[in-house]
Amino acid sequence: MENIERKKNLAILEVLLCAALWSTAGIFIKLLPWNSFVISGVRSAIAGTVVFFYMRVRRYPFAVNRHSLFSAVTLCGTMVEEQEVIRVARARANEMMASAQAKSDELKRLAGKYADDVLRTTEETVTAAMNQVHAQRAAFRSVAGGVLPQAQPAQASSRAPEARITTLSSKELRE
Repeated sequence: MENIERKKNLAILEVLLCAALWSTAGIFIKLLPWNSFVISGVRSAIAGTVVFFYMRVRRYPFAVNRHSLFSAVTLCGTMVEEQEVIRVARARANEMMASAQAKSDELKRLAGKYADDVLRTTEETVTAAMNQVHAQRAAFRSVAGGVLPQAQPAQASSRAPEARITTLSSKELRE
């Protein structure tokens, strides 16, 4: 009875030790600047060493048979496949980043071109409007017979000169 209780306590201790090692593995993996394939290989080597010594201490027979070889090859295939998935994912991520950068550059180029076109059109419209204002002013002066006073040169003063706005009706503009 005492032997069964001792084995039960030892089993609980082993499970707790396993849980502690398993839960702290993530912390140490994040601290390593290694490739995931190298980390996985080192972890497997450490696990294999621990299992080997555990089997020696417990006097379990160590045998290489078709089941153990199949397990080893399957584990190896899983690790290699994981690396291939990571490689493909990185390549795809790089393609997506390059595509997004190209689209961003194209959008910047088009936005700049659009802004230049809008500013050019605005400048042309303002120039045309100013030309119309000058033409209407000249037409108005010719109709008025030149009796309008000429604009006085601005005198140096601390206040801004007052602007004069003349509004012509559409009938006057047509004449």
